[in-house]
Amino acid sequence: MTFASLIGKSLPKPISYFLRPYWHKVRDYIGFKIQHKGRLYFDKKIGEWVAIRTFNNKPLGVTVRSYRQFRRYYQFGRHDRDDVVYLWMNSIDDCSVLYDIGSSNGLEGFLVNHLWGSKIVFVEPFTPSIETILKTIVLQGESKKDNFEVLQAGCDSDMGHRKLYMHHGPIPGVNRNSVGKPEDYDRGGRQDQPILCHQWIMSVSLDGMHWELDLPKPTHIKIDVDGFENHVLMGAKKLLEDGCVHSWAIELNGHENQRKIISIMEKSGYNLIAEWEHYPGYKHYSGDAIFVRQDLVSKYQEKLSKVLSKK
Repeated sequence: MTFASLIGKSLPKPISYFLRPYWHKVRDYIGFKIQHKGRLYFDKKIGEWVAIRTFNNKPLGVTVRSYRQFRRYYQFGRHDRDDVVYLWMNSIDDCSVLYDIGSSNGLEGFLVNHLWGSKIVFVEPFTPSIETILKTIVLQGESKKDNFEVLQAGCDSDMGHRKLYMHHGPIPGVNRNSVGKPEDYDRGGRQDQPILCHQWIMSVSLDGMHWELDLPKPTHIKIDVDGFENHVLMGAKKLLEDGCVHSWAIELNGHENQRKIISIMEKSGYNLIAEWEHYPGYKHYSGDAIFVRQDLVSKYQEKLSKVLSKK
């Protein structure tokens, strides 16, 4: 039992419940300072708080507009030996262009750019997250602004427009939204969530981003869309046939969806080389998977092993 737990148990429950969130914030800030030698300051230029951590001996500053966003950055990579996406990001030194689908606050894209100088295409439908991404781009400096493209859009099977349904208020760091019909998500339970408001947004397909919007072809793609990944891959038929993508990092949700995505990728010439189940034993599957083009499998396995050996 921790010292904080002992103190909490000694206090009346109403006072303990009242103080708990404040203690969590203090604890995380202290952990950020000690574990990461992190720094937190207010940037007048963007009118927001900025958190700075070091990766590969280089500091990376990102915008934090809520405690949730700060905690996400503090905990970023904390499961580094299991988190295959984090290991993957640290190994893709051949990444010229990353499509970051379901960017949220953009941490993965900013880290890949920070480590490898890659061009990043962010695709995110949620306005508070887009604002966070844009402000973090400003922090990177004017010389790097052309390294980033930002699409406020949902990624789907085709180009068009969709409704974005918000199951939470539009708060920075909260991403409980549905592009199109909530029942199309394989994560489970989303169709039962209340809808507080909705917004019309553009929808893009992975193929359309290059062949219609003329964005550069991706060499790597990260997809984190909370159970909508099957729809996203339906819009990537040309990219899968083209073979320009070296590797994919895809969050998979639901056992049926997991099997379906693995089958699509294997038929398209990509092998599953690493997987991390988020909640082992839980009835609803959720995990991350790394798929690599068949001719690059050995190379990528070696890269991941080298990164893992340094952890």
